Amino acid sequence: PSDLRGAGENAKELNCTTAVIGIGQWPAGWPEEHPMDFTEYRNSMRDGLMNFTEAVSGKIRVVVRSVHENPLGNIISACPPKDWRNPEVIRIYNRILFEVCEDLSLRFIDTTAIISPLYDTGEDWCHYNNSVGLSEALHFARLLEHDTFFNGTGTDKSLSVERTSLVRMPLRP
Repeated sequence: PSDLRGAGENAKELNCTTAVIGIGQWPAGWPEEHPMDFTEYRNSMRDGLMNFTEAVSGKIRVVVRSVHENPLGNIISACPPKDWRNPEVIRIYNRILFEVCEDLSLRFIDTTAIISPLYDTGEDWCHYNNSVGLSEALHFARLLEHDTFFNGTGTDKSLSVERTSLVRMPLRP
């Protein structure tokens, strides 16, 4: 995740107004077969987010979402594990990511309350192309619709799902 400059340049070329960045699972052991330690994760995420924001030159709102937890499947719960994307490692990564966003004055949206209760519903246990993913997408759309959430600088802790009622919004086909 340390080099996101190309992603930032692509977002700018596509005339995006907002970029929601949701990365950070792979450092926990897949496909590298060993986890990135927490200090290296902090430095890598900081570098990547700095590269991205420099590439977009302030022309795009940058929002970072929490990393999704993975269920305890065969490779995660193996002994010894072959993948460390378990809930506890991801929770620590999210705490680090929140701190990095705070340091860089980037918005952080914690969607743990949407994803975690149903984290085993993704077809591949990682990607939520179902009602859980739709709930998360609607949450972002609602936040992005109300631009006041993104005025000013710094991380607004009120963007946490636990602190908003936006997740209670009814799902419509």
